[in-house]
Amino acid sequence: MTGSHISSEKKSYGNKSSIIVKTININDVAYKYDLIKMDIESAEGTVLTSLKKSLFLNIDIIVEVGNKSNANKIYKFLKKNNLKSFSQKKNFMTVKYSSDMPTSHRDGLLLISQTMGDKIF
Repeated sequence: MTGSHISSEKKSYGNKSSIIVKTININDVAYKYDLIKMDIESAEGTVLTSLKKSLFLNIDIIVEVGNKSNANKIYKFLKKNNLKSFSQKKNFMTVKYSSDMPTSHRDGLLLISQTMGDKIF
């Protein structure tokens, strides 16, 4: 196989084999870090929306957004919780609209940070 994914989050094709992977709850470990990078094959929205809002105050999160559905889920969560994010798709300007969100790896990354100004660079 040339790739991996979480079967409930992403469609696949071709020959497959399945393995069970032990996981932990991100809320149990996230507070230990000040930077987290996520590329979890379209499960980013599920994981980000499970985080406690207080964790976002001390952690910067770099996210590869896997698809439009994931982008919308993340965007709604960030807006609802009044959390700042910056899109590589928009030269790391503040995400103001859902159309500013990256929707695949081709659009670049999303940075969620409460310590940055209105533009990173």
